[in-house]
Order: sequence, then structure tokens, then C-alpha cells
Amino acid sequence: MCLHATIKLFQQLFPEVWKKAELTSPRSMEEGRVEGKHEANTETAQRLLAMGLSAEQVAKATQLPLEIIKNLSNSKKIKFRM
Repeated sequence: MCLHATIKLFQQLFPEVWKKAELTSPRSMEEGRVEGKHEANTETAQRLLAMGLSAEQVAKATQLPLEIIKNLSNSKKIKFRM
């Protein structure tokens, strides 16, 4: 049996296992890392803005686009706490 046929058979016999394997594929894991990094940078940007740094300084520090930083500074989602 060729590899392609074996994979198709596995998909048919164990669809829930196949779906889980797809969700943990290297590609989906990399997408998750990128999304998590973006989220962390966004949270850091919000804290830096709350501390009074300029949008340009925050963009440079977080490597997020200036447009995103300006949108965050307009929304003021969180307040800085010490």
C-alpha cells in the first residue's frame, strides 16, 4: 500500500485523531507562536503607553507598526498599575 493510500485510510478510520494531528502540525504551532508573540507585544505596548511613552517610542520598543500603536493609544484598553 502506498503512503497516500495509508494516510487516506487512517483519515477514514480515525478522523478525530487526524483532526488533532492537524491542529498540532508544525504550521499551526508556528501560527500560534506568532499570534502569542503579537498578543504579548500588544500588551507590552499598552503598558508602555500607560507609562507615558510616545507612540513612536512604543513602536520602536515593541516592533509593532506605528498604526497599531496609535490605535492602542486611542482605545486605552488597560491602565498601568505599580
